[in-house]
Formats: sequence, structure tokens, C-alpha cells
Amino acid sequence: MRNILLGLFFLGLIATQAKLNAQQYNFRGYSLEEGLPQSQVYAIVQDSRGSLWQATQGGGISRFNGEKFDVFTIREGLVDNQANYLFEDSKKNLWIATYRGISKFDGVKFTNYGEKEGFSNVNFARIYEDAKGTIWVYTQEGFKNAKIFYLKNGKFVNFKKETPQLDEQEIFTFYQTKDKNFLISTRQDLWRFDGKRLTALPFNNAEFLQNNTIHQITEDKEGNLFFASNMQETFLRKYVNGNVSDVALPESFKKAAVAQLYTDSKNNIWAATTGAGVLKYDGKSVQPFSTKNGLAVNRIFCIYEDTEGNIWIGTDGEGLVRYTGDRFIYLNAQDGLVSENIRPIYESSDGSIWFGMVGAGVAKLDSTGVSTYMTDIGTTLGSIRGIIEVSKGRMLFSSDAGLYYLVGKSKRHANKDFGLPENQRTTNVVKIGDELWFALHNVKLICYNTVTKETKEFTKRQGLIDAGIHYIGKDSKNNIWICSNSGITKYDRASKSLINYTTKDGLPDKWMLHMAEDKKGRLWFATFGGGVVCYDGQKFKTITTKDGIGTDIIYSIQVDNNGYVWLGTQNGVERLSFDDQGKVKELKSYGKVEGFVGIENNGQAGYKDSQGNLWFGTIKGLIKYNPKADVSNDTPPKINVTNLRLFFKPVNWVSEEYKDYHQGTSSWFSLPQILKLPHNVNHVSFDFEALSFGAPEKVLYRWKLEGADEVWSPAIRKPEAIYANLSPGKYTLKVRAANSDGVWTKEPLKYSFEIKTPFWEMWWFRITVLLVLAAIIIIAVRIRIKGIEAQKEKLQFMVDKKTQEVRKQNEEILEKSRLLKTQKDELLVQTEELRQQQEENIAQREFIEQKNVELNRQNEQILSSIHSAQTIQQAILPFPERLEKVLGDYFILYKPKDIVSGDFYWLYHIDGLTFISVIDCTGHGVQGAFMSMIGYSLLNEIIIDKKIHEPSKILERLHKLTRVALKQDRTNNREGMEMVMCRLEKVEDEKTKVTFAGAKRPFHYVQNGRFWELKGDRESIGGGRHEPEVKTFTDQTVTLPKGTKCYLSSDGLIDNPTPRRTKFGRNHFIAFLVENAYMSMEAQKQAWEEEIAFSQRDAEQRDDITVMGFKV
Repeated sequence: MRNILLGLFFLGLIATQAKLNAQQYNFRGYSLEEGLPQSQVYAIVQDSRGSLWQATQGGGISRFNGEKFDVFTIREGLVDNQANYLFEDSKKNLWIATYRGISKFDGVKFTNYGEKEGFSNVNFARIYEDAKGTIWVYTQEGFKNAKIFYLKNGKFVNFKKETPQLDEQEIFTFYQTKDKNFLISTRQDLWRFDGKRLTALPFNNAEFLQNNTIHQITEDKEGNLFFASNMQETFLRKYVNGNVSDVALPESFKKAAVAQLYTDSKNNIWAATTGAGVLKYDGKSVQPFSTKNGLAVNRIFCIYEDTEGNIWIGTDGEGLVRYTGDRFIYLNAQDGLVSENIRPIYESSDGSIWFGMVGAGVAKLDSTGVSTYMTDIGTTLGSIRGIIEVSKGRMLFSSDAGLYYLVGKSKRHANKDFGLPENQRTTNVVKIGDELWFALHNVKLICYNTVTKETKEFTKRQGLIDAGIHYIGKDSKNNIWICSNSGITKYDRASKSLINYTTKDGLPDKWMLHMAEDKKGRLWFATFGGGVVCYDGQKFKTITTKDGIGTDIIYSIQVDNNGYVWLGTQNGVERLSFDDQGKVKELKSYGKVEGFVGIENNGQAGYKDSQGNLWFGTIKGLIKYNPKADVSNDTPPKINVTNLRLFFKPVNWVSEEYKDYHQGTSSWFSLPQILKLPHNVNHVSFDFEALSFGAPEKVLYRWKLEGADEVWSPAIRKPEAIYANLSPGKYTLKVRAANSDGVWTKEPLKYSFEIKTPFWEMWWFRITVLLVLAAIIIIAVRIRIKGIEAQKEKLQFMVDKKTQEVRKQNEEILEKSRLLKTQKDELLVQTEELRQQQEENIAQREFIEQKNVELNRQNEQILSSIHSAQTIQQAILPFPERLEKVLGDYFILYKPKDIVSGDFYWLYHIDGLTFISVIDCTGHGVQGAFMSMIGYSLLNEIIIDKKIHEPSKILERLHKLTRVALKQDRTNNREGMEMVMCRLEKVEDEKTKVTFAGAKRPFHYVQNGRFWELKGDRESIGGGRHEPEVKTFTDQTVTLPKGTKCYLSSDGLIDNPTPRRTKFGRNHFIAFLVENAYMSMEAQKQAWEEEIAFSQRDAEQRDDITVMGFKV
């Protein structure tokens, strides 16, 4: 009886394994292409900062933050590039075992222990820290040369030599248990070392260790031990209080050595093998992972679980691999599918999953694996449209060629059974009691009673809205719902009549594809272009992208047992939940990153089985969703500030130039501590990272600089914060991050620094200035008082003197009065003469007023001429329609100082080449306008007529023609131009090649948030006699990816004045350009206009301003 039970057990185990093998699991690999330095990963560890470290065979070690790898080799101080083990101690030091020795890395430097300390030819190692903080190292050159060391007073001591029980023994394993004791495996014993003495573990079978060498050990949460023995056959055994029991292994694992045993947080035991892949044991059954079910390679060196529960696998040749769990499991061609394009899905009464393969028949998934049927469907039957079990074991399939029965492996055409013509395309089939509902595509809806053999037909004449039917569904009241090209038709069971619903009844779109019902009786419909429709029995409500869903094209729809609504789209699946008002409460997207590798769903290809699992038919296979395995990641990311830059440039904070700014740097990212920057070093950029490995591509960041920001930034993906022109003061950067499940860090990461106040703004300087001013005022007052007293004495003297003079003058006055009478007569004569002079003045004034009228009329004529010149000048500028057609997304900021401008911009497009230029002519107003007309004419002649297309040659030719046009070789004419000329041409991969030449003007562009500048030559166009007749300009070429923002400008904005009598300035120009480059071109133009108005305010514009921006 016992043998029979054992036989049944192993048969069940084999069947379970066969079933598990008949599906693919999701593994994501990171290798050389992603930045891993070498494809053989021997060890993995996550440090206290959240970083994931890898030890590689020849590439040194690497630090992984989810998106990039930082590599450390002998160049950085590592003792050897062949690393095989990693460990972080309680002091946050990283210990690395390598072939040539042991290294300790504290984040700044490596401390190495090599052959002198007893380490050489280390093929295998383990490093631990005991309860007292002592570091222990186990190394192997071979089992006979295995050694155990512990670190004491900075030196490693050979524990094996000072322990008699171990001195002559071969040591196979060294393992630390949860209670910080060590297990040491030898050929005769398994020892426990508690820090003081060795104790042999008891075995009820005294001969066990003589016949079984223990090579790997792990411990589960209950303290039970698991052993792996790599003998002629590999064994996995469980040890409990001296009793040893075997764990049954698949045959493929019995010939593969176990490289590591590992216990995860869920108490699963993992075995990494060097030939059979990975094995997971949950205490009841084993789950193998190999190349047969998704693993890239079968030779595995190590396994590790991070703090979020992700399982990481170190492989031989395929780098670092992350196991994404059992949330999504898929079947593809490797599992026996004839076609990976899956449409209808159905569960039969025996629990088997049936599914149709486009053009390749049907398949059944059961405990034995995948079986295929009717594979000739691609040539004779077309595609399967529906699957139903009519009676136990009797399957009915609807297809492009009609209905087919399948019993066992025998199929039979069934159209005649239902009185249908042959080769007529049918839709899916719905079974309600004895009724079978299906439709002939574009013909009619049919209800067939399997008992009475009666058939009811519904066409447009009977009220069917449209015979172009995509799907037939049923609700909990056994009403039939038909999704068609023109809307929805309901067969009401109570009234036995058809009810139609169209856009007039609230549907957003005519084309309805699929339906499902939730526990509240609400019906959910998928539309092609109209989003999702919910019907509560009274009215239809539509949910679209405006409400938060990712797309309005929905191919399938399902409702799971938890009430979530699932949408199958062309970009994966989306899970929705709703509040009591029917609004979207939560939305979660699943794509390739989350394990939904099929990506694009097929129409109506969704199904919920009896266990609550959801199935999705995609163009890349069948995908099963297991709700029990979809555990939300409640672990928030760990945040690190990784870099602090000044004026966009990286800084070596330990250099002499910057060492006075701070009081040392941090260990791991060399960030300055207690940073105090001078007042003029006030442009800082922070780089940070948030470590969440489940879906690092979906990590979001928010930050706030206390002292500068009032509110937190929006949640974005970019891990960078830039602050320009910071005022003196104390600042604290706060950073928060959220993982892909929206779990935010509770407490933000903080980094504080200070911008020093200049001495002239310090309180002591201001007080000193006030005291000096007060002293000056007091001294000035005293000097003034003394001056007044001296002046008073001088005035008294003058008064006395004048009194004497007055007396003398009185006598003279009497004498002169006699003379006045005589003079009076003379005045009368002079008065008459003045009257005549006044009449002449009035006549002259009337003449002047007449001349003023003539001057005003001439001034109006001149202004009219200038306005006409403005119209002419505007006419030579490219029209907005032309700019939009050639450049697409662009803006022009064109602000002449006067009515007409010395700035102009020029555009020409021919044969895939686009020439674009911004020109700043000498002067402004009429003078500059004349120069702009000359420049415009000459550019047309050079590029259009002469067909000179190299920007440097265009500038050289323009210089020469300008000198000729202005006769500058024999006159004092010094007029000229500064300009930027670009030639754009499309190249492969949607990139644009830009060839640039500049005359004292640069070309700017912003790519991926970074600012770049190509400087022009230090030569202008034209000039006086002293300028050379021939000038040489240089072409500069850069190839830009799609989306790069480009900018051309004159110097008018940089030189524009502010009310403080300063200029707008180049630094202000660049900083504002970079800060707003992420915006659309139209929004950038608005931002520039507001910034210019704010900075200029009441100051008078000094020069013409031109700024052009466009996106390639």
C-alpha cells in the first residue's frame, strides 16, 4: 500500500511539474547592453542605501540603481577584477571576495588583503559578521585547501589552525544561522560554533555524513536546516532535530550541482544550480525554472531577494536576471502553440483552458501540458471565433467556416445540425440552459434549442440593429447582449423582445466589441474608439482618456472577483476601480515592465476562469493573470542624492579649488558636508536616485528647496533639480519618491547648504557704514557752524562799510536826480523806438509759426515713409505659414527698437535642405533697416542664385559682397553684420544634421535637459577700411535626435537694459532658456515676452531684439 501511495505521489508530482513547465515565467535580464561589466554574476547583495551590487568574473563589481550600472575595478582600487562574493557589515562597509584576495570598500577607498594575509587563488568565498562585530571569511581553493579567517586588530587570523577539531579536516561549507552561530561542514561532522566552542549537530542516522557531504546550507524561518549534497547525484534534504528527509527533485536537477541555497522572506527555499536552472521549494512542492519556461540560461551561480521581494539571479553568460513573480504567466510557441496570436478563451467543465489560435486551430491547456487540435484550420476553416462546451467532453467551436464539434480528437462539421449553410462565418456561442445563441456574421442572430431543435432568427426586420456582430454576452438575468457595428442590442428575457441602444441613447461610439458584468449588476462595454461604457440599468456612462484611462480603443473587458474592471488594449492591460459616484478611483497599468509581455490584446480575447484567474489573448501568446500573486509593493523607494553640480558642471569637491567650501565629503557619493558657497556661486543642480527595482522606469520624484520654493514640484520621472540665481541664505533640499504602485516615501531626504551673504550685506558692515556716515555728518555740521560764525563777522564788517558808502551815495543821488530829468526825455524817444521793434518781432513770430506748420507736415511725410519701409521690411521676412510648414514647432520673438529694425531673420528650403539665419545689422532704425535690405538681397543672391550651400562659404561670400556694396575699401563706411547661419538636413533614425557657421553669434540647443553652445567665429560681416577683404569662417556640424530644441538670436536681448542700469546678460539668457526648454515653443515665446517685460520695466529698449526657437 505504501508503495502504491508513493507511486501516486510521484505521478502527481510529475504531472504538476509538466503543467508548470507548460507555461512561461517572466524574467528580465540585465547584461552588457545595459551596462553590466561582465556577463557572469557570482554574487548579489543589496546595501543599506538600497543599491544592488554584483560580483562578476573579470569585470570587477558593479552598483545597480535600477537604471544604470556604476563599475568598480582595479583602476578604482579593487584588489582583483575576478570577484565572487559580496557582504555589507554593520558599519556599512562593503566586503568583496576576489580571486587574489579580499577588499573592503567604505565608499571612498578600498582596503585590500592579499597573499600576505593568507588570501590567494580564492575560487569560492563566504563573508559574515558575528554578534560582536567580528568579520569572518571562508575561502576555498578546493575542499582540501578551505580556510576560515576572522579579523582581529586589523589582521586576519586563521581560525582553522587554532581549532584542533578542524585543523586537518576538509571543510565543505561555512554558513551563518539567524542566531549568528556558524555551521561548518566536514566529512565526519556538521559543527555549530557559537563564538566560544564547537558542538557537533546530532544525526539520528549515524552514517549519514559518511555517505553524504553537505556542500550548501540554508535555514528557514522556523530554524529548520536544508542541505544540498553535490555527489554523483544531487540531493536536497531537510534537517529537523537530527532527522533528515529528502525533498523530491525533478530528474533534470539530480545531475546539476547546487551552487547556492537561499531562503526568501516568504520562507521559500531556492536552489541555484550549475546546469538545471533554479528550483523553488515552498514546503509542499517544487517549482523548477529553466530555459524551458522562460529562464535565459540553466547555469546559475547565486540567488538574492531585495527589500521589495524581487528575486535576483546571477547567471553564467546572461548577466543579472530579475524574476518578476507569478503575477503574469504566459504560453508561447516554446510551449507548443502553433500560433501565438490568441483570440477566444474558454474553460471546460474539467478545468481545462481552451483557446483559439488565429489561422492555426485550437489548443487545450491541462495538467499534461498543451494539446493542439484542428491545426488545418488555417487552410480550411479560417480562424476560431468562439468556444463552448455543449455537454461534458463535447466541445463546439464557431469559426469563419461555421460550427464544428470536437469530441476527443475527432472533429465534425456541425452547420447541418443547426440548419445552416456550409462555410458560413459564425460569432462566439453563448449557452443558456438548453439554448445556444450565436450569429451568422452580417446575416442574422440565431437562438437554437438543443432539446426541441427549434430555431429563432433575428434580423433587421425583427428589430436587430445590425447583423455585423462582434460579440454575444449574457447577464446574470440571462438576458442576451449583442455588441455590433451600430451599437448594442438586448434580448430581454422577460418581454422576449429586442431593445436597441445607439449613440442617441448615450453611447459614445457605434462600434461595440466586448462586454462583462460586475457583482452590482452593472454592465461594462468595450468600444473601438469611444472608451469604456458602464450601464447601470438606467443610463450609460462613458469613461475615456479624459477620465484617466490610457486609450479609448478597448479590445476586451473583464471584471475580476475583487470588483476591478480590466481593459485589454494595444499597450497592455489596465485595472480600474471606481468610487460610489462612478468616477475612476484608481488606475494601474500593466505592460512589459510588469510582466505582461504580450502587450497588444486581441478583440474579445478575455476570460475569467473558475479560480478567479484572468486570461488574455494577445498577438504574442496566451497570458494568465493570478490575482493572488499580484501583491502591491508597499516598500517606498530609498533615495540618495548622487551628485551636486555648479553651473551645470560636475565638481571635484576634494580639489583645492573647492575644499574651502565645505567640511568634508560623504562616503558613498562624495557630497560636500556643511556646504557654504560664495554669493556668486549660486547656480546649483542636484542629481538624485530612488531605488525601487520592481518597475524602476515608473519611479516618480517630487522635490522642494526650502528657502526658495513655496510648494513641492509636480511628480515627474526626471531625477534632477536645477536652481539658478539663488539669493544668499540657508536652503534645504527635500526629495520624495514613489514606486510604481504609488507608495511615497514618508519622510523626504534632506540636504542642507548655504549661500554666503556678501560682506556689503552683512550687519556689521551696514552698522560700520552708518557710524561712518554719522561721524561725517557731525563733522560737517561743526564745520558749517564755524563757517556761519565767520561769515557773520564778515557781514557785520561789510554792513558798516556799506553804511558809509550809502551816505556818500545819497549825496550823489541828489546830483543824479537832476540828470534823470534829462534822461527821461531821452527814454521817451527810446520807447517809441521799442514800439516799432515790437511790431517787427510780431511779424517774425508769425513767419516762424508758418515754418513750424511746414516742418510738421514734412515730419508726417517722413513717418509715413518709415511706416511704408516697415511694411516693406516685414514683407521680406518669412511668413508664419512658411515657417510652420518648414520648421513645424517654432517661435519668433521679434522686437525692433524703432519702427524699422536692423535685425531680420531669413529662411530658405530646397531639396531636403533648410537654411535658417538670424542677422543683426549695424545700428537700428532707418540705418539698420537699409542694411537689412542689403543683407536680405545678398543672401538671396548667394544661396538661391549662386547656390552656395556651405554656411561658412555663405558668410565669406556675404562679407565680400557687403564690402563691395558699401564701397568700404575707399570710403569711411564701417557698417556690417553679426549673424548665425544654419543648414538643416534630415538623416537616418529621424535625426537632423545641423551645419552651423557664425559671425560673432553662437548656436544654442537643449538636448535631454542639457544646454549646449556652438560658438561662432570672432569675425563680423563687413566693416571699415582696416578690415581684410577676405575673411574665413568655420563650419561646425552636430547631429541632433528628434525633439531637440534649437535657438538663434541677436545680441539685442543680452544687451537690453534693466531699471538697475545693468544688462539682461548672457547668464540670465542661458539660465532662462534652459529652465523653459521643456515647454512648447508657443509657451516659451510667452515666457520670454513676460521675462523681458519684467526685467526691462521702465527702462528704454537699447537695441533691436530677435530670438528664434524651433524643434527638430
